[in-house]
Amino acid sequence: FFHAEDGIRALVRSRGLGDVYKRQEDMNYFIKEFEQSGFRGPFNRYRAQDIDFEELQEFKNMAYPLPACFITGTLDPVNFFARDESASEADILEAFTKNYEDLRKVEILDGIGHWTQQESPEAVTDHMIDFLKNI
Repeated sequence: FFHAEDGIRALVRSRGLGDVYKRQEDMNYFIKEFEQSGFRGPFNRYRAQDIDFEELQEFKNMAYPLPACFITGTLDPVNFFARDESASEADILEAFTKNYEDLRKVEILDGIGHWTQQESPEAVTDHMIDFLKNI
C-alpha cells in the first residue's frame, strides 16, 4: 500500500531538495490532494520531457524579451542538468541568463532547492516585490 506522505518525502529526498514541507499543515494539504488524484499528473510531467524537447526546438536560440526576474537556489538540481554538481554561481548564471533579453534581477538563494517559494517564502517575496517595484 502506497502512502502519499511517504511518496512526497521520498521524492523530496531523492532530489536532494531538503525539507520543503516544514509545516505539517502544508504536508497534510499535499497528502490530501495526492490521495484524491494520485501521482499520475506529476509523473506525466516528467514523462513528457522528450516530447517537450522535440516540440520546443524552434525556440532554443530565442531569448525572452520582457523584463524578467530569475530566482534559484544553490541546491536546485535543475542548475546541474547540463553541468556537474561543482557548477559555480557564475556557471549557473551563464547557462540561464542567455535566455533573457531584459533580465533585471537575479538571485541565487544559498541552501535552497527547487521549490524556492516554499523553502524560502520571505526571501522570494522580498525579491519579487523589489523586482516589480523597479519595472
